[in-house]
Amino acid sequence: MASGIRNTASFTVIAEQDPVLDFAAEELRAYAARMLPQGAPQAEACNIYLGCSEAFFARHGLDRGALCRDGYTVCAVEGGWALASLLPRGVLFAVYDVLRANGCRFIKAAGVEEIVPRCEELVFAPRLENPDLEIRGLTIGVSEVNADWEKQTECIVDWAAKNRLNMIFLHESVDLPFGEANHGVVEAVYKRGMLLEFGGHGIQNYVPRTLFDAHPEYFIEKDGKRAKSGNFCVSSKEALELAAARLLSYLRSCPGVRVLHIWFEDTIAGSWCTCASCREKLPVQQMSEAVSFFAERIRGEFPHVKLDLLLYHDTLDKIDGVAELPENVVVEFAARERCYGHPIDAADCKLNRTYLRKLDACIRRFGAEKIALFEYYMDFILFSKAKTVLAHTIAADLRCYAQRGIRSVSPLSFGLYSFWAYDVNLYVYAAHAFHTDRSAEETLAAFLADFSLPQGYAAYLAEMERFTALYFSFCGYEHCYDDIRGLPICPYFDEHLQKIGEAIACLYRASALLASLQKEARGAAASYLDWEAKILDITLSECTGLRLRMTTRSKNYHAAEKGSGALVRDMESVKTGLYGILDKIRKIPPGIKGVQGGTLFEEHLCKDQIWTVNELLNKEFEQNVDLDRSGI
Repeated sequence: MASGIRNTASFTVIAEQDPVLDFAAEELRAYAARMLPQGAPQAEACNIYLGCSEAFFARHGLDRGALCRDGYTVCAVEGGWALASLLPRGVLFAVYDVLRANGCRFIKAAGVEEIVPRCEELVFAPRLENPDLEIRGLTIGVSEVNADWEKQTECIVDWAAKNRLNMIFLHESVDLPFGEANHGVVEAVYKRGMLLEFGGHGIQNYVPRTLFDAHPEYFIEKDGKRAKSGNFCVSSKEALELAAARLLSYLRSCPGVRVLHIWFEDTIAGSWCTCASCREKLPVQQMSEAVSFFAERIRGEFPHVKLDLLLYHDTLDKIDGVAELPENVVVEFAARERCYGHPIDAADCKLNRTYLRKLDACIRRFGAEKIALFEYYMDFILFSKAKTVLAHTIAADLRCYAQRGIRSVSPLSFGLYSFWAYDVNLYVYAAHAFHTDRSAEETLAAFLADFSLPQGYAAYLAEMERFTALYFSFCGYEHCYDDIRGLPICPYFDEHLQKIGEAIACLYRASALLASLQKEARGAAASYLDWEAKILDITLSECTGLRLRMTTRSKNYHAAEKGSGALVRDMESVKTGLYGILDKIRKIPPGIKGVQGGTLFEEHLCKDQIWTVNELLNKEFEQNVDLDRSGI
């Protein structure tokens, strides 16, 4: 059964008293006003009821037991329709679902914003939706907090809610102030009833480095000497107390945060203590001791806040020695060195089988309900700015995680650039986080329809997915690299180099397909394809540059005479290409790139690559290149 509302005068929205339900009612009225014609009311007025209390379900004869988490139902009731959920945000999701069923498209990418159609009537139909994952997060990397960032991030929060994501993790160093500029974003999150998480690396700086001279025992011992850099010594009660006091003070500036992420120094190895009291403790044991200490300290003042234990880099291994964790600690599993050429459970991917075993070990040790998956589907650092299409990988990953009882997933993104370069990944992630049993083909077909793209674009996406699987096929590497910028010379290196050559051939085929589609495209599709061509140009520049870099490194490795003049010149030419990419990035309008441009693009992404080449010239080519990065 379905019924339609002919104009805005034909219905009344009646919401239970709750700020999120009030916002849901405002959204329904506002979108209806944009979609429906104005005019006299229908003969029979219609009421739209919004609620989530037990009394609401009883009053309208609804089955509360049919719902779980922030699932929702749309039901015909006496006098109109009821949109109900166990949680206020679920009712908001129901509103957006009704609007989506009437032609609204809540999409976001370069050149494309949401689509709100004009229609003769707003049709309501019965619906019952329950999510597979309890926490469907989006991690937003933060490097510059200012008014522009706030405005753009509020738009991202809006997109997330409209696509049924329910948690925002603002990923910022915890040794920086939470800041007044976050206020609008936090309000946008709470207005939608979403969960808020905050934090990241930097907890080591809660023991001030200025204390080193007076109290070297607070800091790590390395090579038999106390070191000012790195983490603090977890065997020092005084250091732990100092950090705990700072942590409590910090939490007082973060009202409403559900999880505060307190991550230690972002290195693969070398930042943990080897003093007499610590040297028998594995990195993960040192970290868990500190986190458990902090968790006990905050429990009284912040009973609803959780801290996290980050399993990442060198803390992913040998977790059996970790003591029982307090109730207010969650486990963040971040397999950054996994292979993105295959799903996490691919039988033919040795590297991913290794990480899946690590995840299974975590589940056995801590319980699936305590684990949150930190993923990298939209991480332009890992993918070095290159366009990726991970539709089948994301679909298979989320299905695998849900089957293992994982409740929480949150991939890393970086502002609006991620909505440009990784729009397919975002779209697939949001759809499959809610329903993990969907097929990737179904979701890709919906993507084409929502973005009004020609069917020929499916062939382009397939070619880009083949490119991604080849280029980011990390199967043969061990746990010993940061990302594609710093791949180690090893037996797999030359095999991967061959795959990268095949991947670049995919890019050229994709480019030809895209150029053909651009000739026929009009309107929003033409704008979208124009921006897609720009990211493909950056991707080609990145990939051909990496291929030259890897080819030159391989030749140097196998050469009898290391660092020959011709090879050094080839390696130096890579930097010329990187400066060219930097120029292309600088020409991207802030509205597409996002306001993160200065720090993340120019410093952390473009200049870091140039810095990496300089390091390689010194290390592998035996050159004496100036490593003063200030001149880059």
